[in-house]
Formats: sequence, C-alpha cells, structure tokens
Amino acid sequence: MTSTAVEPAGGGWEDYLEIFYAPSKVFARRGSRWGGPLLVLVIVTAIVVLGTKGLLGSLLQQDNARVMAEKMKTMTPEQVAQVQKFGNKTGEFLPYFIIVFTAILPFILGIFYWLVGKVVGATQELGAAFMVATFSYFPRILAGALTGLQAAVLPEEKLTGMASISYSPARFLDPAHTSLGVMALAARFDIFILWTTVLLAIGLKVTGKVTTDKAVIAGVIMFLLGSLPALFQMLRS
Repeated sequence: MTSTAVEPAGGGWEDYLEIFYAPSKVFARRGSRWGGPLLVLVIVTAIVVLGTKGLLGSLLQQDNARVMAEKMKTMTPEQVAQVQKFGNKTGEFLPYFIIVFTAILPFILGIFYWLVGKVVGATQELGAAFMVATFSYFPRILAGALTGLQAAVLPEEKLTGMASISYSPARFLDPAHTSLGVMALAARFDIFILWTTVLLAIGLKVTGKVTTDKAVIAGVIMFLLGSLPALFQMLRS
C-alpha cells in the first residue's frame, strides 16, 4: 500500500487567532486563499477605526497643524488658505479613507512583496503573496485598538500627536522640536510595523520555499522600501 501526501486544508476561523502566535501554520494551510482574510481585515479595521475616531481626532489635528506650519514657510497666504480648506475636508473623511486604503493595500504590498521574493529566488505565487500581505496586517488591528485605549486613559498633556501613543521611538521625541522627517522615520520602528515585517519574512519562507537567510533579506528590503517616504521627508527637512 502506498501513502498519499495530503496537502493542508484551506484554514478556517482559527487562522485569525493563530496568525498572532503560529503564523507558519496559517501560511502553510492557506496557500493562495486571500479573499476571506481580506474581508475580515477590512471589517474589523472599520470597526476599530470608526470606534476610535472620536478619541484620535484631536491627535490627528495636532499632527495636521504641525504639517501645515511646515508648509506655510514656503507658501503664499492664498495657498495656505486652500490647503487648510482641503485639510479640513480630508480630516472629516480620513477614517473612511483608511478603511478603503486597507482594502487595496494588500494588493499593492503583495505585488512589491512578490517581486522582492523573486529577487531572492522565491517560487511564491502571486495569490500567495496577497494572502501573506493580508495576514501581515492583522497586528495593525491590535495596534489600532491599543492606541485608542491609550487615547482614552492617558492624561491630556501626554497626548501630543499620534506619535505619543505609538509603539516606536517617536513616542519619546518632542514633536515641537523634532523635524517631521525624523519623526516619520522614528515611527517606522514601531513594534507593530516590525511585527508585520517579520510576518512577511515568515510567509515568504513558507510559501516561497526560501531559506531563512533569504527570507530575512526580503523582509529587510520590504522594510526599507516602506521607509523611503520617511527618508525623503527627513532629507528634505
């Protein structure tokens, strides 16, 4: 009698828990199935974002004011008025923009992730890249809930912007005396962003059949690509 290898099942609700402590098993089970995880990601993100928007509104306004102050140095009064008007409208729709962006981000991230995987010799399928990219953002849901909790319990004088409730070195910088570029780059070293990067590396090792060293290299490349806007902003400032 010959034995037949049985491929892992597609996964179920347990994947949404195990992704936090047993990601390799989740990636091995899921294969290229990303539709369900994306739907869950968007729904839960919407709940968290809409549930915390009242707590985070003032922090976002403080960050926006600092950005405006920086732009005003090189703008005419008319341009400032237009940007302020646009900024006010943008602030109202920001929570909904975040939800929509969450729905398309795994595809953008997945394509870059898939290409980086090819650079290190991965055999990962594009669908698997979308799946890993989607699951890699699940820690951000936890981050959103925890930042909302901080905004609710911390003293008002401690709340000086989104960085003040982040889990990055930016939390310990004074936004009034630190350039926007440095703040943005420091914010990239957030625990949850690093967690996302680690999940991307693990996912590539599992679905792309690469060595640990190559998976780490791919993770570092992805982190650096995500840091480019902050680096450019720091150089400009």
